[in-house]
Amino acid sequence: MQVIHEILVPAADLATASQRVRRFFDQYQLVRYDAAQVRAEASWPASRPELWQAVDRGEAANRQAVANLLRDLGALGLAGLPDLANLEQGYPSKLLHTLAHFLDGFFGVDSAFYNLAEDSHWLSASLRQRIAAEPDGYWLLTVAATFCGVSADRTGLLRGPAAAQTTGCP
Repeated sequence: MQVIHEILVPAADLATASQRVRRFFDQYQLVRYDAAQVRAEASWPASRPELWQAVDRGEAANRQAVANLLRDLGALGLAGLPDLANLEQGYPSKLLHTLAHFLDGFFGVDSAFYNLAEDSHWLSASLRQRIAAEPDGYWLLTVAATFCGVSADRTGLLRGPAAAQTTGCP
């Protein structure tokens, strides 16, 4: 399974930004990819006008993931905060856990956009202003990451190994 992430990195050049992203993936404990490659041709400095559209698109994808998780939790009977006391362990609690990761800034396989400068799925207004004032200090990198042995149904991963279809890496 291959996933694409767009990652905002504080860096003056592509080489430094790529090195920071590689170090992030090498050291990050919650997600371990078999491979994570920076796509230089689809990465650019913040001085390029495409940056803001890409950030907005990535944040919208993250917000859609949050909405989908909330919908899935609702379909399982979670109607409000008091229902959390009776949330089943397993798939329902894993959905909630994934939702919490989006909200608290932990990177995950479903993170379409990730702001490495603030460890967040969003871009704060103050960082937006800093980037607009000093765009040469930031890069947006596109990263293609691969898990060998699982299908593109990432929700299946939450249900457990029996629910995730396995595939080989190309």
